Amino acid sequence: MRIVIVAKNSENHLLCCLQSLKSKWADLEIIVIDNASSDGGVATVDQFSACVTLVQNTVRQSFAFSANQGARLKGEYDYLLLINPEAVAQENLIDTLLALAFAKPDAGIYGCEVKDADGHIDPSSYLGYPSLWSAICFATCLGAQNGPAWLDPDMPGSWKRDDTRAVPVLPAGLLLITADLWQQLDGLDEDFFHCGEDVDFCLRAREVGAYPTFTPITSYVYARGCFHQSTSNMQVAILRDTMKLYRKHLPPFSFKLARLLLSFGVWARAKGKGFALFRGESWPEVLVRKKEWL
Repeated sequence: MRIVIVAKNSENHLLCCLQSLKSKWADLEIIVIDNASSDGGVATVDQFSACVTLVQNTVRQSFAFSANQGARLKGEYDYLLLINPEAVAQENLIDTLLALAFAKPDAGIYGCEVKDADGHIDPSSYLGYPSLWSAICFATCLGAQNGPAWLDPDMPGSWKRDDTRAVPVLPAGLLLITADLWQQLDGLDEDFFHCGEDVDFCLRAREVGAYPTFTPITSYVYARGCFHQSTSNMQVAILRDTMKLYRKHLPPFSFKLARLLLSFGVWARAKGKGFALFRGESWPEVLVRKKEWL
């Protein structure tokens, strides 16, 4: 198995991530792609183990580019594990996911429960399809944080996430992928820079007959927790990649509607017309920078 970790100033978390990667079944080849970090993350890799390969990029690259870079290094493997440097795998996680892959070889993509540092389940353990409904929820500020959970397209509805089943999308925080599927799809789409590459990959996988499969039997802890403070740069990047997803995977008319809905959602937040939860200093700047993401 090849494990690829894409790191950027991850010194405080990288060692714990590396220490959690163990398997009784598979030989692990660990590759760390460092994207021009300015902290001590490189030294952490050097001190950890001689079996970890470090690749240093002199400029920051996207996650998609860096993951592809690690996956394409010379060598053979049957499975590829992408894991965030801020993720700490539960004991036996790798072997549990391998067992799932052996049981469901046609699925091609495997993921598990995500928890925050306090042990709470992260609602982004899996995601919904990009759709007009998700654009409507953004435009109207509806969803799990500001309304009934069943309105949120990324929430499980009545499913308690207590069994193994196929789901629309698995996040790239930790993904086990068969090498055959990875090669068939030619890796992640490098047109996505900040986010969306995992959604796009899962959608393209479904087009060739694979089906992302979630299991609650194992989990990993995401060190920063579920939510991050929003900034204008982050919001612009997220909107830009969201627009790419809509453009790529929605029919032309639906894309035009989704584009209008996202624009309205940003305007409502910037003008203070949205719910108080979404108001913040960053949204007016995001609106001013509309040409960057629209």
